[in-house]
Amino acid sequence: SQTASGLGDVELGLNVLLFGDPAWSEKGNASLYLGISALFASASRINTYRFSSGIDYNQSHFTSLPLGDGVSKYSISVFGELYRNILNRNINITWKVKAGINNASRLNTPISFVDQNTFDPDTIASAIGTKYNIEKGNDIFAMAQGKMELIPDWISVSGGASFYLKGRNTFYSNDSKWNDWMQYREDNYDTRVTAMRQFAEVALHNIHPLKRIGPIPFEVRGGYSIPVFTRNTFSDISAWIQLVVYAQAW
Repeated sequence: SQTASGLGDVELGLNVLLFGDPAWSEKGNASLYLGISALFASASRINTYRFSSGIDYNQSHFTSLPLGDGVSKYSISVFGELYRNILNRNINITWKVKAGINNASRLNTPISFVDQNTFDPDTIASAIGTKYNIEKGNDIFAMAQGKMELIPDWISVSGGASFYLKGRNTFYSNDSKWNDWMQYREDNYDTRVTAMRQFAEVALHNIHPLKRIGPIPFEVRGGYSIPVFTRNTFSDISAWIQLVVYAQAW
């Protein structure tokens, strides 16, 4: 069995309001933000392989479980919202576009017996090298969502779609065959990823201080999320019912 604990990757970011006013301020009709962030590869990684005679089951390379992939990432995003009140109903449109640039990294080689002509880890490590370089494909994420009140202060509906595209990874080691095998295989494996999803939600709001029923404010939400188009990644169909209760004391 493999277990791991510790600090994962750390991400720091900053969002700046470029134009307009946020929706909660109840001023204006639009807002535009700029966001920047950096993901630092601080999580523990796979250990460096240590050469031995045959398979050493006590070697930490085979018993340790890494928490991160060792790749840092820098991102920049532009997002905002449009909001108006039409026929006493609040209408809100939010959108976001985020681009990520992965930092080229030098990592410890994972020893795998798949697609190898030998089961001797020393031979595999000698052919590939105990370290390799990786350039993960850069990615872009886009999302748009609309929300409208059907019954003011009581019932709202929302829906939208998201799109994610990531480029193919590039590997550099002593074995060119291993490099190609890690980034793309003809048996439907590829490190280039595409995913598009659609989602919708209906919500009952019992939170207005003058209109709510009973002493406890709450919301009931129900929705779904389905993949529209997916390549080279897992994408599930999900549905949910959620009860949110707000408790406070003065």
